[in-house]
Order: sequence, then C-alpha cells, then structure tokens
Amino acid sequence: MKAGILDHANLVQASEFIAGMNSLRQCHIGYLGTSQNDILHSLEEMNSDAESAAFIVWKDGAIAGFLGVDADLNKGTAELWGPFVQEFEFLRLLWEKHFIILKETCILTFCLRIQPTILLPNLL
Repeated sequence: MKAGILDHANLVQASEFIAGMNSLRQCHIGYLGTSQNDILHSLEEMNSDAESAAFIVWKDGAIAGFLGVDADLNKGTAELWGPFVQEFEFLRLLWEKHFIILKETCILTFCLRIQPTILLPNLL
C-alpha cells in the first residue's frame, strides 16, 4: 500500500474509482455526481488548478482511496471530495499524506483562516 498525489496519468482510473464509490448510498457526495465522464472532467479541472490537490492510496496496483480538495482561495471556499476508501485504515494514510504535502502551501493557510480548531485540532 502506498499514497501519492493524483497526476494526469491516473485521472481515468481515479474517475472510475470515485464514480463507483459515489454511487454507494453510504459514500455519496451530492455535488460530485455519479457519471464517470462528469467526474473525469472535474478531475481534469482540479488537476490543472494550482490551488487544488488530490491524493490517492494504491493497493495491489489499484486505487483504493481518494481525497481531493477543490479550493478557491479568492472566494475563500473549498470542496472536499471524499475521503473515499475501500478500507477504513486508508483514511489515516490519506489525511496524513494530505497534510504533510500541503502544510507549507496556500491550502493549509486557507484551512487555518476558516476554522482551525474544527479542521485541524490535532495539528495545532
């Protein structure tokens, strides 16, 4: 099992994974939709946006977890995509990877401006 940043080469596989997970009632996030093509288009936009980021967990060569942050610092908003995980243990790995990579970026600064005691209580 390993975690990493979503890149252009993984967009189709990630969109298939998210579409499958988001079609499940217990995982559904309403603003994402369930169409693989719509999700792929949104991932392409997120992937080209310097303010946004997405992280994946791989297990046995397949995506087994996903967490995305679609941020707009000018508006002061962000949408979390997920976390979507096949196994509960992947949640911690996604969050740890997310904050290690982003701790020096504008996304963490954005999060700290919003509600640091709610979003990041264990990191403050």
